[in-house]
Amino acid sequence: MLDMIRARNSRIDDKEMVRLIQTELIPMSHTARPLDAHMISELPRRFRRGVTYVVSESRQSKPVAFVHLEKWGSELLIDMLVTHPQYRGMHYGSALMAKAESYGRSQQCLSARLYVDDINDRGLRFYTKLGYLTTGYIAGLRCYELIKPLVPRPQQLFRYEGTALSRRSDGFAAPFPHLPSAVSLMEFDFLRPWDSNEDS
Repeated sequence: MLDMIRARNSRIDDKEMVRLIQTELIPMSHTARPLDAHMISELPRRFRRGVTYVVSESRQSKPVAFVHLEKWGSELLIDMLVTHPQYRGMHYGSALMAKAESYGRSQQCLSARLYVDDINDRGLRFYTKLGYLTTGYIAGLRCYELIKPLVPRPQQLFRYEGTALSRRSDGFAAPFPHLPSAVSLMEFDFLRPWDSNEDS
């Protein structure tokens, strides 16, 4: 079992991270394709925009799992989470999520938000087990929105940019909030955050 969680090293990690995105994340997406050259070319810029933690055998070895996250005001966006198929079931997804949430708390984030493709039942179970609750569904992207408070303020879970959300009988929040104005739908061109086969 690998024990090292470290910050991303672009020279060592980016090539393998892109490969994992192409082979493990994009195939579950409804809007992206593995050979989309423009999207792939934008990934290094996307990595630089936030913080990435990887699991690897050493500081010089390629990653077997990674999580990418961004801080949006008082909220933490879990942008991408993926584990190499040979290393699933070894708790790397859970460890990376704990690292991401710890970072969020250190940055005074009140909650963490992520999006899961609607066909990714395993991912939904994984995040629910970690304490995330489904608060909405984006039909155009065919993905669920999940939120988890990072501080002991449950009311924060159903607030978005100052708009209170009421619970419905189907378990979703209403009204469904708009995406942040600074984020275009192009930035949601494929499902970002999930660990498709991580059980714990």
